[in-house]
Amino acid sequence: MSPYGKTINEIQNCKKGKFSYNNSVLLLLSAQQEFNPECGKIPAHNFKTSSESLRFCLETARQNKMPIIHVMTVGNPNAELFSLGGVTTKPIKYLEPKANEKVIMKTTPNGFLKTNLKEEIDSTGRKNLIIAGYSTHLSVDATTRAAYELGYKVTIVGNACGDRDIPDGMNNMVLGKNLHRATLATLNDQYANVVGEMYDI
Repeated sequence: MSPYGKTINEIQNCKKGKFSYNNSVLLLLSAQQEFNPECGKIPAHNFKTSSESLRFCLETARQNKMPIIHVMTVGNPNAELFSLGGVTTKPIKYLEPKANEKVIMKTTPNGFLKTNLKEEIDSTGRKNLIIAGYSTHLSVDATTRAAYELGYKVTIVGNACGDRDIPDGMNNMVLGKNLHRATLATLNDQYANVVGEMYDI
């Protein structure tokens, strides 16, 4: 049978990890107001629906007593994006961390780089990660790839992620919805298992 139309994982007959709510950690990546079109400078193309899906992920994790780690992006106080203490650096409404949930600050798309994210995950004793957040082609992509290389099994909740229109450097504009889908397809090829919603896990 031709391998076209199959993922690398399918071609190599890689078995998917057995994910469940009681053996996974939820990572919420950069679920912050900078992606809100009402106030942020880099609004997600699907902010309304993706933020609703993020809320469902968070509520489901809480109901099932999953470890939850909020990984927030932060810059210096004068930064154009995610400025320390700025309004748009705050969590999206309804996605604010609770007192018993871990919060990690990152300064690059990769949530593991120069943070204690790995230590926090390992302290739970779990090796399966459920990832959701913004933006798909930056924080979700970079953190998923790093997690894969560190030996974690990753599931991405695709509808709980989002992206924006960006130029490609060759006088073309890549629409956020296309960038989002292409990034998810790339990650689904080998680095992760992509599902639509939290209830698809």
